[in-house]
Amino acid sequence: MTDRHITSCYENAELGYVKIFRSMLNWEWYKNPYVTRVFLHFLLCATSKNYCKNANVLKQGSFWTTRRHVARALDISEYQVRKAIKKLVSTNEIACRSTPYGTYISIVNWNFYQCEALAVTEKRRDDGWSL
Repeated sequence: MTDRHITSCYENAELGYVKIFRSMLNWEWYKNPYVTRVFLHFLLCATSKNYCKNANVLKQGSFWTTRRHVARALDISEYQVRKAIKKLVSTNEIACRSTPYGTYISIVNWNFYQCEALAVTEKRRDDGWSL
């Protein structure tokens, strides 16, 4: 029997959330389980605010990782992670920069995924549209 971590509503409130649009069902990589899982993992790992610590800057929608870390987190091979990253870069879903210390991953359209849609929805509500 494995230990499961049960998340409280307070813990969820502190950790925050990411938006996932239903249009993802039509995304070209949606049927590829490795690419979809890696991209969702990246969305969940990306910082929601600009962050600076010890002269290290993380911009909104980005984070540092390694292929090995992602592979272990998702219980898939490093090869599958590398292929998924290559596909996500090829369609401009993410940008990545490798360094000797790890890989800097950036979600290319982070604001679209997380912020701009909220503004559009709020404007529609203000204009009397129903969802």
